[in-house]
Amino acid sequence: MEGSQKFIRSNPAILECLKDWKFILKNMLQSPTDISLLIAECPHYTTYLDACGLGAGRVLLPGSLDFSSIVWQLEWPEDIKSLFKKQVITINDLELALIVLSLFSDCQDYSSSPVVG
Repeated sequence: MEGSQKFIRSNPAILECLKDWKFILKNMLQSPTDISLLIAECPHYTTYLDACGLGAGRVLLPGSLDFSSIVWQLEWPEDIKSLFKKQVITINDLELALIVLSLFSDCQDYSSSPVVG
């Protein structure tokens, strides 16, 4: 943003907020929470998603559920790649599109899909 300030002017509300954060951080360091208290059980699966200007993909790995790992990737259509190159759409748009595609892929029955590898 052109002309934006590099510093925030201090005022009582900001000082109070910073004091609150200082208290929270100090408290966290004095009595940290064990990770096992945050995660009750092994996750059913782990998934990794990534998108770039050329395409996107997903890796789905089993956890407590028993299934074969699933990996897929796709190349964006030329019009999408062109819009990204012209900065009409952003990497955030592509990442969001990947999330939506992943939701659709969750509805896919992979039981009869060929295993490549």
